[in-house]
Amino acid sequence: MTYRPDRDLHLTFAPKRGYWNFVLYLEQGWPMSALHASQRLTGSRSVYASEWLARLVRTEPTPMHVMLAGPGDGGKLWDPCVYEDPNSRSAVGEDGCVCWRTSVDPVTMLPVVAEHTLMGGGEPEQWEHFTYTLLELPEGERLDTLIIDNPALQCWVRTTAGSLHFMPEAMGRGYGWGYGGTGPAELASLIEQIVESNGMVVAPAGLRRPARDRIASWARDEERKAGVQEFSLHQLRTLCG
Repeated sequence: MTYRPDRDLHLTFAPKRGYWNFVLYLEQGWPMSALHASQRLTGSRSVYASEWLARLVRTEPTPMHVMLAGPGDGGKLWDPCVYEDPNSRSAVGEDGCVCWRTSVDPVTMLPVVAEHTLMGGGEPEQWEHFTYTLLELPEGERLDTLIIDNPALQCWVRTTAGSLHFMPEAMGRGYGWGYGGTGPAELASLIEQIVESNGMVVAPAGLRRPARDRIASWARDEERKAGVQEFSLHQLRTLCG
């Protein structure tokens, strides 16, 4: 299931009450509890994170942005940065600021919120971005390259259309690498699914059998923690044997 803002989730936020009312669209069939996982990007030198950030488009806050920011900060999305209004409620002291910026990923139309922290006194400003991941690649797209991006602590997918996406992920089923645990096991199982579908199915939904020992050991290997590692579909086939 791919998120569609025109039909899937409609939220209204009551700032004084601190909760949301929402209607979730479901296709006919068995309702599932798996929802889009959230992702967090902090300052890094990752070229992939920079590419993704560069395509974001500023937009007015929406209920989806409020849901990302959370009940404690949702109401602050409308407060301008001190760069735009020195008298904003986001101002901290004489030259500091803690504010939020809202944008959208134009490729997936998923919301993005960024927390801006400027402490003043010559301290470097910080940006921290939050968004949701897809539950599957956009319809008709196919995996070209899987990217383990250690500088950003992210796993990315480059499709044959050239688009860069966070690895599709469901809440509670995150990926990991370079250690023993459920994260590498999830990644190994997903890679087997990718190979078996010839790159067409990159989706965490549904039950998957445990990965075979070869790819599971590869995902746990500490060498996965080194730098940026890119794997074509052909290379993934070789890894799976």
